Amino acid sequence: NTGIGTRAANLRADLTSTVVQGDGTVLSNSDYSSSGAGGICLSCHTSTQAKSYTQPDGTTQTPALSKSDFDAATTAHNYDITSVFSTGGSTFNANCVKCHNDNVAKSYQNSTYTFSAHSSPFRRILDTLGQASQTDPMEENFCFACHSGVSGLDAYSSQAMTGNSQKLQTVFGYPYTHPTTSVSGVHKPIESASDLADGKRHAECEDCHNPHAVQQGTHDGSSNLVSNALKGTWGVEPTSWPAAPTPSDNGNVFATPSGYSKLEPALREYQICLKCHSNYTTLPSGARNLAAEINPNYPSNHGIVTPGNNPSCNTSTMNEPWASSKITYCSDCHRSDDPADPEGPHGSNAEHLLVGTIVSDATFGTPLCDVCHKNSAYWSGADLGNYGEHPGSKVAHKRAQGCFSCHMWDFSSTSGLGVNNVDNFPTSGEIFVHGQNKRWVYNEQDGSGGSGQPTDAFINGYLENLDYTGRECWSYNSTNCGKTHTATKY
Repeated sequence: NTGIGTRAANLRADLTSTVVQGDGTVLSNSDYSSSGAGGICLSCHTSTQAKSYTQPDGTTQTPALSKSDFDAATTAHNYDITSVFSTGGSTFNANCVKCHNDNVAKSYQNSTYTFSAHSSPFRRILDTLGQASQTDPMEENFCFACHSGVSGLDAYSSQAMTGNSQKLQTVFGYPYTHPTTSVSGVHKPIESASDLADGKRHAECEDCHNPHAVQQGTHDGSSNLVSNALKGTWGVEPTSWPAAPTPSDNGNVFATPSGYSKLEPALREYQICLKCHSNYTTLPSGARNLAAEINPNYPSNHGIVTPGNNPSCNTSTMNEPWASSKITYCSDCHRSDDPADPEGPHGSNAEHLLVGTIVSDATFGTPLCDVCHKNSAYWSGADLGNYGEHPGSKVAHKRAQGCFSCHMWDFSSTSGLGVNNVDNFPTSGEIFVHGQNKRWVYNEQDGSGGSGQPTDAFINGYLENLDYTGRECWSYNSTNCGKTHTATKY
């Protein structure tokens, strides 16, 4: 017998059950049960298990699976596929082995789908799910067996799936994506900082999603806690957020976290992102350490770690849910530019994997900013913020650099990020939208007069001749600015 067996109820209910001839109470017709130890598979795999030999990717043990997570009524992958035995027509309900299924011939199963988990050419005994010409490791192609297509059903034509859940493979075909389809054979089921370092960087589906704990549903914007789609995934948190250093000139002065705690599972979305995008691991040359930028102790931050406290960000000036929650997910900004696509940082047509382009103009401002900030408040209509010089009331300030004319643009950096270089706008600079720790300075273009107080609200852009103590804009060259005016409070 190379299959499950000749009768339906011939699997042990769990590893500890002793088989007694004629006693069917210790047997099961499924590999999973919501009661007891969870069935024969979970009775072992709730703990790590040592592999008999090191896998090609260096893996030496299996990950520990959470029965309570998989038990959840809304767990996306907790459902059965039925197989029929040739003897007596009895059935077997495959839950775990619908995904972890070998390709050995089954002598006693005569249904469309047959199951066993004995020996496989694919790591983790993954089923090809009908995909032809698969190679080891299958990685995202295994997930795409269900998460692509237009059938509305899974690979077994059994479980209903949403249109968004089946569009993921399409989104990974966009110009800007995580390196999910371009890197293969690097990911391990159990990883640490060294496995994510430069030279090994990857973003397989399991780096963000735990297939044994994932549930349906994305975040609602009320907090930065992990959404259902991210449940059970590990992440990192700085052991402490450093105090903001005092800048001595017009450059951003960031503080780097000295250490991290590994969280299994992560509690907040940014913790999942930081395991790759911070000094928790070895970053590629030129990559920015985002943990050093999202520090909630900086005077300018976007409420990624803790809710923002800017009173001008309210229901009159902000779109919901950001107006009320004042909290920002990384994936609020980093996801597809098509609102009909699945949520999450899978792929986008906009550079930097953004929900909206940062390429600005004087007519529309900056599309990315309009995702959270009301264009009618800050650009096209009457000002409702704490700055009476926004373009809605001062057309002279509708510059081609959009919001970056005054916000988030740091000229002390050396490379640009696609903002239009017109109207004598300096060619050098870099956008720091996650967080900033700068001073008000006298001359932003050359950095002279680097003194004054730290600034909030990301105000540090194309501002020359600025009274950084009184926060006032003084008369400026009429050729560039378009008008000469007296001191105006910000």
